[in-house]
Amino acid sequence: MSITVPTNIPTGDRRPVLVTGVTIPAQPVPLVDRDGDVWHPTGETTANGEQVLHCPAPSAPEDQGEGPSYPWTLRALERSFGPLRPMGGAA
Repeated sequence: MSITVPTNIPTGDRRPVLVTGVTIPAQPVPLVDRDGDVWHPTGETTANGEQVLHCPAPSAPEDQGEGPSYPWTLRALERSFGPLRPMGGAA
């Protein structure tokens, strides 16, 4: 066997092809707090650019609010309900 003559290359042209000009939008990932509540990004930001999240169905019924509430940022969530982990991800 010679290293100059490859023997493990399949027939035909099966090399990967780089495709340019295609953008895949980044999907916001819901986060889960220590109580199991799921926080979703709202697509809004605060005045200083921090992402706003909301919890549509908190585990404690008394935490359910009506209408817009306090703009929970990632930093505020970590302080109050952390640690946070991605939904479906490892702890």
